[in-house]
Amino acid sequence: MKGNLQTFLALALITAEPSLAQNAALIGEPYRSVVPIIWAATNALPQSILVCKVASNSFSQAIISNAMAIGSFQLINRMPWHEKSALHFRDKRESWTRVLTITPRDGSISYYDKSAEGTPVRGVPSAERLDDLALTYLVRLGGDTNQVLRKRRAARETVSTGYDKPGGRELSKEVWMRGATLDRQIEDIEDLGSSFMINFGNESKPSSFEFKWRNLRPHQRFPTPTPEQIVKWINSGRATVPPSVWDPAPAVPAGAKSLTITKIKLFYPGKGTGEIVYPVAELELVVDLGNNSKMPFYLNCPVIDVELGK
Repeated sequence: MKGNLQTFLALALITAEPSLAQNAALIGEPYRSVVPIIWAATNALPQSILVCKVASNSFSQAIISNAMAIGSFQLINRMPWHEKSALHFRDKRESWTRVLTITPRDGSISYYDKSAEGTPVRGVPSAERLDDLALTYLVRLGGDTNQVLRKRRAARETVSTGYDKPGGRELSKEVWMRGATLDRQIEDIEDLGSSFMINFGNESKPSSFEFKWRNLRPHQRFPTPTPEQIVKWINSGRATVPPSVWDPAPAVPAGAKSLTITKIKLFYPGKGTGEIVYPVAELELVVDLGNNSKMPFYLNCPVIDVELGK
């Protein structure tokens, strides 16, 4: 049995090779400024910027065993799955209660347990305990607590409320689920391709979690561009308006007097990258329309000149 388990775990570590880098182009509508740009951002940036390489993902035998233990799974619980390299477990083939999927190819682990939900509610972790509990499970699944983005730990809870009659007086309020989302950073640059979302229910057991921690390896380091360089790139049309804020209508109305950059934040894109992941600057701006009228505006801009290597 031990030999079969080792063979099984070894097969789980085999993953597809990452695709070659196709480009470092930004997603969004290209933007070229025709009005003066004022730099007023005061938040500090690192002295140098790291470009990362996406290495093949794999999970150690210990991590796979930890994930299986969370759901009380054994090898006999493995089921066929459409992703050949994935490990898929259910407590029952039909009418299952617990399900676990480990996908080494993209470094993800997902889990769901119906039995941790429902009434009577018992032992849901307190808000004070939630953070430590989420970090404990992050470590069990192979995440690094030193890479957690502390400023954006999003907590949530689901509450059921009882009334004496429909639309009547509130009698009780009970939390039956608490959860947290831990975002990842590499040298204070947020990695949009990695995160850990976990919800806890009865007896403080995970009712669900989604773990994805990309295998980013240091590739090359570049000096951080100056504000003047970033403004130059915007003026030359290298910035883009992110799809989330771009509408077919003109992003900056005709007649605008100036653009003021008020904040800059760096991130590693989670989509459309390839083997090499280039950091990107997210810029918050204010458009001066004249007559004391202003509007917010957003741009993404490169922070590395890939063609020139600087």
